[in-house]
Amino acid sequence: MKYCEIKRTIKFRPHTHTHTKVIVLITNTRHTHKKKKTLNIYQRMGIIKAQSFDEPSVLKQMPSAEDPKVNAKVVDFGTCQCMKIEVTKGVDWKSCMGILPGAPATCQTRHVGICVKGELNVVMDDGTKFDIKEGDSYLIEPGHIFTETKSDVEAFEIVSKVEGAASAGGASTYMNNDTSEEAKENNASFDVKRFDDPNVTTKEMKNGKACVCFLGNKQAKGMVCYLQPGWTWATGAKALLPEDKQHLTACPARHVGFIKSGTFGMTDVETGTETVAKAGMCYLCEPGHEARVIGDEPVEFIEFESVGPF
Repeated sequence: MKYCEIKRTIKFRPHTHTHTKVIVLITNTRHTHKKKKTLNIYQRMGIIKAQSFDEPSVLKQMPSAEDPKVNAKVVDFGTCQCMKIEVTKGVDWKSCMGILPGAPATCQTRHVGICVKGELNVVMDDGTKFDIKEGDSYLIEPGHIFTETKSDVEAFEIVSKVEGAASAGGASTYMNNDTSEEAKENNASFDVKRFDDPNVTTKEMKNGKACVCFLGNKQAKGMVCYLQPGWTWATGAKALLPEDKQHLTACPARHVGFIKSGTFGMTDVETGTETVAKAGMCYLCEPGHEARVIGDEPVEFIEFESVGPF
C-alpha cells in the first residue's frame, strides 16, 4: 500500500467576467489493488466525494476581492459543481457584475438552486419580473439581472448534467413517472417551486420522506429528503424504486446535493469505504452505494439535476 501527495490547482469558471481566486488543495490518494468488478449493472464510476463549502475549490468574489459584495464558493467535483452564493444587502447585478470589463447587459448563465436566506428580485431581458424568496427552488435561464437586495441573501446552486438512465439523478430514478404531470408544455425562461407546496410529489418511506418538483419543462428537477435516525437506503429508499429495480442491492442513482442538517454516510458497496457528509457540505455520490443516517439527529439534504444546455 502506497501513499502519494498530489498538488493540483483547480480552475473553474461557471460565470464569466469575474475575479477568481484559485485555491491549491493538497490531497492524499491511496493506491490499492483493484478488486474484481461486481457491480457492472450500475455502470458506476466508483466515486463518492464530500467537501465543505468552507474549503471551496474556487472562491469567486465580485466585483473584486478587495470589495466582495458577492461571494461564490464553488466546489468542483469534475463532473458537477456545487456552489454556495452569498449576496450582501444593497447589491444589484449592474453595480456588482455589470461594471466588470466586457460584461454583457444581462447575466448569461443558467441558475438552478434554492434560496435559503433573504429574497432576490429578478428581471428577465423581456421585462418579466419575479421574486425568489427563502425556501424557493428556482430555474433561471440566461438573460436576466437581479435588482437591489433588501437583505443579505444566501443560496445554493448545482450544475449536474445527467446523461442516460444508468446515471440518472435521484429525482428521476425514484419518482420520475409520478411527477411527469408537473412539467409545463413549453420551456420556461424561469420557474419557481417550493418543496412544501401541497402539489409537489411526496413519497413516504420507512424513517423518511422525499419531495420532488420539476422546474420548467423538465429542464431541471429538485429533491429534498427528510430522514430520521435509523434510516438506511436498503430499508427506506429502495422501496421507492420501480419494480424492475427492486432486485438491486445498492442504489442505482447518481446524487449531487448538499447537506442542510445532520450527518449522512454513503458507502461504496464494492469497496466498503464510507464517506461522511455533514451540514455545510456538498457531495457527489455515483451509482452503486448504500447510505444511512449517522447519529441521533435527523438529516435533510437537497439535490438538483438538470438537462442541457450547459
